[in-house]
Amino acid sequence: MKKLIKEEWVLNKTIGSFIKEEVKIPDSRAEKLANLFDEGCEVAYVARYRKDVHNGMECDDIRKAFEIYKETRDLNKKVVSAVNSVVPKIENVYESQNVKDMLKACSDIGEVSEITKMYTGGGRKNKVALAKEKGYETYAQEILSGKFVDLEILSTRKAVPQDEIEENIVIIMADLLNKMESTVKAVNEM
Repeated sequence: MKKLIKEEWVLNKTIGSFIKEEVKIPDSRAEKLANLFDEGCEVAYVARYRKDVHNGMECDDIRKAFEIYKETRDLNKKVVSAVNSVVPKIENVYESQNVKDMLKACSDIGEVSEITKMYTGGGRKNKVALAKEKGYETYAQEILSGKFVDLEILSTRKAVPQDEIEENIVIIMADLLNKMESTVKAVNEM
């Protein structure tokens, strides 16, 4: 058995608490199962050799406890990431502490996503959105319709390197091509 690396735990509840609630077992048994999973024990091993811990639980319940264990660890990682990325952006100390507390109280990844969206404005902009903000969509549409666009003159006018302009136009053209009805139809027929 390999011992799993312990990571920073930020959630208000323990893994055992999540297991207890989902599998409907006593707190002490849930904590002991979580400890075995932390040590790297697999479901089959626990079911076969650790009856002293699971006290006759069905294998399906042990498997469910292990799934909850993994999901809870993933939830904790997501909360750590959100705390590290969202909280520092909040200027008001009390509000940032409130957000941190809300994140630590989450019981599923959906809650973390909702809180993160509230304080990040929906997330980062993708390359297409950034290129459109820079005003390159018109030029991409002109090229796709067969018109000539002099990128050298555009580069001089915008005071931006030509390769940056080309990259942004290519990004928008790819997006426009992907959304064309004929492209969607061709992909659906594959």
